[in-house]
Amino acid sequence: MLLMMKTMSVIRTCLISSALVATSCRGAESSKGSYPSTPSPQVVLDSGARSAATAQLVELLRTNLYRGPQLGDGGYVYWSEHDYDSFWLRVQRLIEADADTSEAYRDGADVWRAALHSDTRCICAPFGWGGPDTSKCNNPKYYPGCHEADLVAIEKRIAYLLDHGADPDQGAPPPICQVVNWGTLDSVKQLFARNAKCPEDCSGYTLLHSATNSYDRLCLVLRACGRKMINAQDSAGRTPLLEAVELGHTRNVSVLLDYGADPEIRDRRGRSAADMARPRQKAAIARLLRRWSTGSQPTLTACPP
Repeated sequence: MLLMMKTMSVIRTCLISSALVATSCRGAESSKGSYPSTPSPQVVLDSGARSAATAQLVELLRTNLYRGPQLGDGGYVYWSEHDYDSFWLRVQRLIEADADTSEAYRDGADVWRAALHSDTRCICAPFGWGGPDTSKCNNPKYYPGCHEADLVAIEKRIAYLLDHGADPDQGAPPPICQVVNWGTLDSVKQLFARNAKCPEDCSGYTLLHSATNSYDRLCLVLRACGRKMINAQDSAGRTPLLEAVELGHTRNVSVLLDYGADPEIRDRRGRSAADMARPRQKAAIARLLRRWSTGSQPTLTACPP
């Protein structure tokens, strides 16, 4: 999603998915909200030349997505005055005309950026997802259930690209980095089913870091990738365990300990897992770490087979 998001420590978003900000809201599957009435320009398909369709795809992506400086390295937003659904339909038509998405990527146009784009109606100021009702979101186009509907729409776009031969490891970072962070569990499963790799560099952190905000996604990544990233440190020196402690996810802390996470590793600020668990609201994590240090932590939270 440039960037379903919370803060960097809570949900790391490249977001195109999470923190998307655009000058106009894109059309979505729901009929709620209003959109610009300007007709979208037609894409002229050249049925006889794959290179022609690819060139048109490159131009379409370049002219409708731009890097949002406030979103960091992963931040692309849809900026066209035309609604997003029309844009995505044109992307599909070109792919079905045999446009080569890998060649387009080599030319600087990443189709995954388009597929993982969030519905700007779901974004509340300054960035982030809205609450359960519109009264808690100052975006006039926000509606209850927007976030959930958007995740389902993105899941369908992921399936479409995979079914049409898009490389699941294409991108910097690849789509799995974003989807593990905020996508649906089925979206993650789809990518792993197509042999998506387990990147150790998701723009400053590992795939395992990205999964620490969800028990189900954490277990899925551990099963798919093993323990190779269990004590890897991100750009701030945090391990996945430290990330889970900071997020306050007791169950995930227990899982990571069971999988071999070292609670003595410190981040660049010199903090260990025990240090980060000192606030009163993290008392359960502090007790867990104490039991672990005495060897009495029961292994009851391992991921299901």
